[in-house]
Amino acid sequence: MTAVPTTPTNPTELGEFTVVGVLGEGGSATVYDARWGHRSVALKVIRADLAGAEARRFLDEARLLIDMAHPGVVKVLAAGTLPDGRSYLAMEKLPGQTLADRLGAGPIPLAQAIALFDQLCEAVAAMHAAGLIHRDLKPENVMLVQSDGALHAVLLDFGIAKAMRDGVVTLTETGQVRGTPAYMAPERFFGSPASVATDVYELAVTLFAMLAGRLPWDDTADPDVRLNPSRLAETVEVPGALDEEVARALSTRAANRPPDVLALRDRVRRAAGLGAAPPTRVTAPFELPLAPTVPTAVADRPIDRPTDRPNDPRQPWRQSGGAATTGSAASGERVEPAPKVAARTRRRWPLWAGGAVVAAGAAVIGVLVLGGDGTPGPARPDPWALSASGAVAPGSGNSEPLEPTPPAVARIALTAAKRDEIHAALGKVLAHHSPDATVVVALSVLEVRASAELSPVLLRAGESTTFTQLRMLMVGSCDLALGARGEWLSMAMVERPGALLKEYELIARGDWSRAEMEACFGQGRPGPVSRATAPGLPGEPITVVPTDGPPVLIGWLDEHTFYSTTSTADAAAIAARLTPRTGKPSALDQIGSRIDRQASAWLVGTRAALAAAVETPALTADVSVRLELDDAGLVGTVALYQPDGKRADATQAAVDAMIAKAKEDPILGLAIPALAVERDGTTVRMRGRMPVDLLAKAGVQMARALP
Repeated sequence: MTAVPTTPTNPTELGEFTVVGVLGEGGSATVYDARWGHRSVALKVIRADLAGAEARRFLDEARLLIDMAHPGVVKVLAAGTLPDGRSYLAMEKLPGQTLADRLGAGPIPLAQAIALFDQLCEAVAAMHAAGLIHRDLKPENVMLVQSDGALHAVLLDFGIAKAMRDGVVTLTETGQVRGTPAYMAPERFFGSPASVATDVYELAVTLFAMLAGRLPWDDTADPDVRLNPSRLAETVEVPGALDEEVARALSTRAANRPPDVLALRDRVRRAAGLGAAPPTRVTAPFELPLAPTVPTAVADRPIDRPTDRPNDPRQPWRQSGGAATTGSAASGERVEPAPKVAARTRRRWPLWAGGAVVAAGAAVIGVLVLGGDGTPGPARPDPWALSASGAVAPGSGNSEPLEPTPPAVARIALTAAKRDEIHAALGKVLAHHSPDATVVVALSVLEVRASAELSPVLLRAGESTTFTQLRMLMVGSCDLALGARGEWLSMAMVERPGALLKEYELIARGDWSRAEMEACFGQGRPGPVSRATAPGLPGEPITVVPTDGPPVLIGWLDEHTFYSTTSTADAAAIAARLTPRTGKPSALDQIGSRIDRQASAWLVGTRAALAAAVETPALTADVSVRLELDDAGLVGTVALYQPDGKRADATQAAVDAMIAKAKEDPILGLAIPALAVERDGTTVRMRGRMPVDLLAKAGVQMARALP
């Protein structure tokens, strides 16, 4: 997709994004060619007049996609609200051309079409496994990317993707069907909910178009033509068995189609005489970096130049009128009156949020061992290479002066009694998290706010995209203001056995009242907030927040402390978190018992969780981190727990090697003498102190690093 340069009527800046051009424009949204730091992105911005439930739907559906991690699905990097109030979705900007553009040059040869179709089926299957229905599969929403001498298909534009739940919504706020008529399954014209079967149907239409260079009907808007689609063999020479399989997938009865997209893929391959499908492409975990990075390839590169053809309803990719990339007009989306269908959604915290929790332990290791950015050598800017005034130290390798220190939030005088109260609460909070948690991190927010060195981080964090998304996913549009009003918080990443998706939990205490927060939680909701009882607990400790789907339940440990989760929790599940767990200790309970959790901050994580945050296998272990702020600076201990002496030996050797490498840098070497490495049986510990002067510089660096 080649961007149209910005004009005087187009914005040049949208929040943190710099607009380069316009990739597409439709009835509901505009997609901009934009820069986010050093990253090129496709920035989809909803129309300003689409507010209320429509804007919430846009954000809710965007968040569902951030967890997706598949090479055949475009990476969704961020979702949120711009300063002007419009909702946005930032996606990876891919090089290449859409499948629709390729079809403008004619049909695709059988072998290549089946190879691309395999990839599309795998990508849609990954969406289904994650609980999502695409609902708008068509050539305009498929990007062809050239890599290693071959074309790869990547799914784009999830403006109407939805959670795969009973009664998947197919309607707009005014009760109209969403989708592209040219590809829509016949049952959806009459208000039936989208399902796996409707995605199977749209994939079959797309395959027909790839092989025949046209659609299987002449009228793209009349649902009656779906009753008698053209046969593939009538248009192009294909094996008879393939013609039969495509016709079966285009059946007007959903039950007659293949049961899922992988079954469709396998049947198509066999019918085409290509045998079993090749191994499914490996799904790589998607991690959003803390700072934008430059993609390996961002330049638009055409693969085939389509020829100009007259308008033909059987070939919608050749219609005149501009790029068709998103929105109702751009995507071909049409609305039809239909019976009301209940909307059901599932909230998810994006994968990077869980990674950020896990990475906290690795970040502390970096601070104590390497000095902040995790790279011991002088090749990259060194966070400690600053004078007390903030100037660049000579010979540090930094070529630019440090930007001014961000202003601090309003600081407070933290009494010893309040500090002890917070530490006591943090010492007990682990027992309120799920026994299936693999990482829990706890933080005394008031202590950070009272610290002259670290208080700037709170202000920057509150303004950052990362924490804005986190807050919106946990408590919706309510501006929680944790940095300014919170006292302490704990977060957990939960991986239940057999579950496809991670869940996340937040427990937070602040100077707010329950009534005040309930009013905040209810902002923009379709109904009033109410209260509910919980099994085995007195009173009404649950806040019920209505949504367009299942209500969100928020539990209250007391009038100032609430529990929220991204899972679709019922009252019994919430009640289980409002009282401390008893009985058999969980894996994290056992790790947590090895440290004093009455501290300024702590983290406990399992071996599997740490493996996702570090690259050195020898450092993969159960882990605990304990941090204590005092007037002299920050005291920290990182402990790695191995199951046997052999692994502990390897861990100690890896730590020693890191420290030796760090000492080669003259600046980092200043922090190393305060670091001690200890061996206690199968446990390797690193203890260190960061003086106040270094802590101040670390605070500035952390504030700058937040995206």
